[in-house]
Amino acid sequence: MTAADRSIRKFLLERIPDGSAALDVGCGNGWATLLISRERPRCVVHGADSDAAALRRLSQKLRRLWKHRTTRCYLCSAEKLAGFFGTRQYDVAVSVHALHHYEKPYEALQNVQRVLRPGGRLLIAEFDPFYGETLDDCPRFSVEKITWLCKDAGFRLVSAVRKRPGILLVDASI
Repeated sequence: MTAADRSIRKFLLERIPDGSAALDVGCGNGWATLLISRERPRCVVHGADSDAAALRRLSQKLRRLWKHRTTRCYLCSAEKLAGFFGTRQYDVAVSVHALHHYEKPYEALQNVQRVLRPGGRLLIAEFDPFYGETLDDCPRFSVEKITWLCKDAGFRLVSAVRKRPGILLVDASI
């Protein structure tokens, strides 16, 4: 596990109570989905992503680990979460290294806000733009830009920090 992974792991686990309903937005191969499922066994965890191949790999991992009973993954883009899952379904939503992949980040965050219950939290971990602007050919957002996007989508900022090595961690609530 890298230093960045350890920082993200600590950030998430300090903020996700066991027994929560959690949504991993842009779950990809499921790093955060599996982390929450393993470390918070009473949580119901759902992952959503628009990459069908990544979701197939995650589904296979979940079956191998017997986590498929409380953890599921769904083919759904971040911009369509509320229409797919309905409103006020989750206590916490996480987005780990995914915000820069969203086709429409503002629309995606509005949808995240809709699927969260009152008092729900959004936890974002992203690479700092200085870490690698051209990493995987996607745009990177500064902590200021992420903060602005969250506030504009209806979130209240709890904290936003830049951690070494090159990780931005944002905690927001509704």
